[in-house]
Amino acid sequence: DDDAPTVRVVARADASPDDPTTLALTAAPQDPRELIERAVCAAWAASGLCFDDLPLFTEGDSKRIHRWTDQLLIARFKPTVYSYTANRYGHVPGTEAVRARFTAMIFRRMAALPPSPHRPTSCFVAALPTDDASGPLIVERQMITCNLEVRVKRYHIGSPVHRYLYTDAHPSALPDAQPIARWTRLPRPVVCFDWRHPLTALEDDRRLADEPLPDDYAALWMHDTPHAKEMARQTFSWLEALFAEAGVLLIDMCLFISADGQTIYGEVSPDCMRVRLGLGDPAEAEAQAKDLWRDGRQPHELLARYEALLARLS
Repeated sequence: DDDAPTVRVVARADASPDDPTTLALTAAPQDPRELIERAVCAAWAASGLCFDDLPLFTEGDSKRIHRWTDQLLIARFKPTVYSYTANRYGHVPGTEAVRARFTAMIFRRMAALPPSPHRPTSCFVAALPTDDASGPLIVERQMITCNLEVRVKRYHIGSPVHRYLYTDAHPSALPDAQPIARWTRLPRPVVCFDWRHPLTALEDDRRLADEPLPDDYAALWMHDTPHAKEMARQTFSWLEALFAEAGVLLIDMCLFISADGQTIYGEVSPDCMRVRLGLGDPAEAEAQAKDLWRDGRQPHELLARYEALLARLS
């Protein structure tokens, strides 16, 4: 917007604590990522803007995204919860705040990971505090996106159980040749691509499920599917170990990855993963994420579990 004010935030040794456009060098954090986030938050505060002042970039079932600058987008999460399997859609106020805080926490920790060829990388920039109950606003670098979702599974559970019938009647290529049955733990995280559909068909009210894609088809929309797959696998393995330290078992998750296959965007929260409390048999453990919604539990129970999971991992 040509009429929007330009705000520059600088770090100065003589910065005034009353000036939101300056950060004191003596108080500046050593981690440059934290300094950037603090500077972005200061720039937002100094701009005098609010989220609804910004032009709408896009809106989906779970988020509204507005444009701040030519490179930065700001997302406000919605309290929506949906399960295709259970055909259950609803609003659970409070979950949007937990999801936003959870996402910011994970992306901050991801940014501190050491370099590696397929290092998990996100477009997260900052979490802007708000005065309402919807939780922080998430600032991200704008990515070129595609209509693919990336799923990672450690156990044979969820949609594969419903799509791949009678797997327990056929020997597998696992070392013991045992059939793949419900809750079989896979030797390494399995990554697959899905083509995303709207909740209902555009021409009628038919419910639509996302459709799994072979890699060759996924490569028609994503430029570097091998890198995306390995980054997704490493992301899962890192989170699996992180969660295990807190006594939480990560079962599966989904990610959004940019069209070049290099960068994770959007959300990493209880809304896009299965987790169980405890590291024992997952079939017997208590669900801590959206499986509760699939099982018909009440909204206040879902919110309580989301909040407990965030507290356990913080």
